[in-house]
Amino acid sequence: MTDLTKLVGMTSLEAQDQRVETEVLEPTASSQSQCKFLLPQKGLLESDVFFTFKATVPNNHQDAPLMAGGLSFIRRISMYYGNVLLADCDQLAHLLQLKNTFVDQDIRDQVYQTEILHFSGLKVDESAAGKKGMYSLDAEDDGTGIVGLEALSATAYNKKAEFRLQITAADTPEISVPLKAVFPFLSQTQLPLGLLNERITIVIDFSDDLLGVRTVVNQAAGATDTWAAGSNVVLDSCKMLLDLVYYDDKPNKPSPMARIEQEIANRGIELVYTDYVHVEEYLPGLALAPATPQDQTKVIRLGLDSQIVRNILIATPRQANYGDATGAIASMSNPILGDYNSRASQGRTTLQCKINNRNIFVNALDMDAKLWNELSQVYGTPAKSNCGLTSFVGQVAGTNYNLNANQSAFPTDKYMMGHFEDALCGSLGYLGINLSRTYDNVAYAGMSVGKSPVTIDLTYQRTDQNYTQNRILVWCENERVMMIKNGTIFVSGS
Repeated sequence: MTDLTKLVGMTSLEAQDQRVETEVLEPTASSQSQCKFLLPQKGLLESDVFFTFKATVPNNHQDAPLMAGGLSFIRRISMYYGNVLLADCDQLAHLLQLKNTFVDQDIRDQVYQTEILHFSGLKVDESAAGKKGMYSLDAEDDGTGIVGLEALSATAYNKKAEFRLQITAADTPEISVPLKAVFPFLSQTQLPLGLLNERITIVIDFSDDLLGVRTVVNQAAGATDTWAAGSNVVLDSCKMLLDLVYYDDKPNKPSPMARIEQEIANRGIELVYTDYVHVEEYLPGLALAPATPQDQTKVIRLGLDSQIVRNILIATPRQANYGDATGAIASMSNPILGDYNSRASQGRTTLQCKINNRNIFVNALDMDAKLWNELSQVYGTPAKSNCGLTSFVGQVAGTNYNLNANQSAFPTDKYMMGHFEDALCGSLGYLGINLSRTYDNVAYAGMSVGKSPVTIDLTYQRTDQNYTQNRILVWCENERVMMIKNGTIFVSGS
């Protein structure tokens, strides 16, 4: 982290003598498609910046998806210095849900459900057949489970009312998105807002109100409710919360803020950070269900010439039928997770990546365990999702890889949000490619790309139950260098 106090030679004691001012910003413009904030031109920006908002639903059987939570209302967040794009994150809900699988489950269970209405705990409530379920209830009220889930009956589980989106703005919960999860460089240094020549703008693009995008159907167990449009962001609830730090002048001592200003003017601040390049492709569906498993290969070409790439993340959600006017649950990408899933192959998945005309893997990754291990290498920590969520291995039977009730990873006699739990089988089959030389945030920590396109070869086995079109979402995390000097921000490689 670039510590501005150390940059100007302030002692630890001097650095503690600071004044913090909390600002609550109103948007300069807002609509159901976009919201803009103009940060103040004063003080030093602390990392704890939050975008807060509320959202309402058209009826009491619709709610945010189980794991994406309130992030489902946000498609993209961008940060600009004047007209210069510093960083942006597209398909935000997909990416942050993926990255949340690297966070300790206890943290997710105790924190994320109150911030973004995200529920992803998986523990050992069992069916009669001994199958684990998607529950981590705090039945004893002692803080050991997920706060916010409840058992409505022996077979039905759901969110408590206070963690569900409501019809009115007064009753619906507030959602709080920490921007350092979107822009990690906010944790690397204090942006000197008061010393910049132009102002910082943050733009939030909201997602479309489509089937399974903002909301899913949350119904009574076994009911047959349908989805309807009408979920809205409560515009007058949109706020940006931020802390600004000041170092006050002391008698007979040089002004700390003046020293910081002089140092930035003379030497400047330089830091390495990362930004995502997002690409979306699709894996075409087959015309008919195959009689036997059939391999289908997709070659994805990424224009990343002259970039330094640290990792590549991939999600393969089922293509939803957004145009279904009936609102049928079957037209959603996933009835419980909505659009925010990554459908694993019921057979074998093979992954190879080529950079600078050379294969990254000596042999293509062709086992789910190898794919999970490579994904875990992206951040140097295991991806913390139950194997029933990430893979169909051990859950399929028969020559056609039909799902077998006795092999399903989740109980087929229990419901989550009114839907059978086997909808969660193989629903988080994320893929990752680690290209980092070190996990330290230093220059050239990733792999340098020349002029040849980066290619990803993905072979996906189609079965009689998994043969429709899939989207392929790709995020490439690339290195950038930011220089702040003479009140101007310069960035490389954007």
